Amino acid sequence: MAIDIPATARKITRTLLAVQGLGQAAVVALFPIMAIVGAKLGGRPDWAGVPAMCYQLGQASAAYGWGYAMDPLGRRGMLVLGALAGAAGALISTAAVVSASLWSFLLGSTLVGVAISAVQLSRFVAAEVHQASERARAISTVVVGGTLGAIVGPLIAGPMSRIAAGRGLDELAGPYGASTGLFVAAAAVIFLFLRPEPRDLGRAIGSVTSDPAVSSRSARSMVEIYSERPTQVATAAMVCGQLVMVMLMVITPLHMRGH
Repeated sequence: MAIDIPATARKITRTLLAVQGLGQAAVVALFPIMAIVGAKLGGRPDWAGVPAMCYQLGQASAAYGWGYAMDPLGRRGMLVLGALAGAAGALISTAAVVSASLWSFLLGSTLVGVAISAVQLSRFVAAEVHQASERARAISTVVVGGTLGAIVGPLIAGPMSRIAAGRGLDELAGPYGASTGLFVAAAAVIFLFLRPEPRDLGRAIGSVTSDPAVSSRSARSMVEIYSERPTQVATAAMVCGQLVMVMLMVITPLHMRGH
């Protein structure tokens, strides 16, 4: 039975939009809490930035691994494992907040970073199941899901904190419980609806590409890629933007908590 490639690509993109939204909501629901918990468990404000540092290290260090795993595991397998890693990290963090264990909390924060680096690759999975002329739109569609998740995530944190406090737990454990559920939901959506395997569909599209220059082009090394000025400028912009974003997201909740 022949596959309707455009319709299948749209279905995969919608699924990845939902996954990106759930993953982003899971992270944004707890990211402002990281600094507060870090300062509380560490015993002084100096520890406020350490959980965010662990999160960023996990995210950066795992990106290459997830990229290499996309072929042997498939896109669906890689994304499911990533979402489950996030659920495990959020669950460990929940237990760490309840038991006041700093080192367990840092481990959980690192795992959440590992997870979100996998989830963020979903935008490129969407791109590869489209023709070259449609890939930018596919990427932006999935990014919209992340924007929606970033709006919903903070709205979840308050109610979940009140639920945790009502059950006699530390109120800061509530958002981490919500994050666990969101990552599990993302894994379920990927496993159930990300079909057929995007890797195979992408290869099918690539085999019939109308641009022989693209289909015959060999992969470039990282040295070749970073020898180009646009890559250097883009990377520098990303580093500066990430630096400012993380700094503000760590400082702001701690300041608001203290005032």
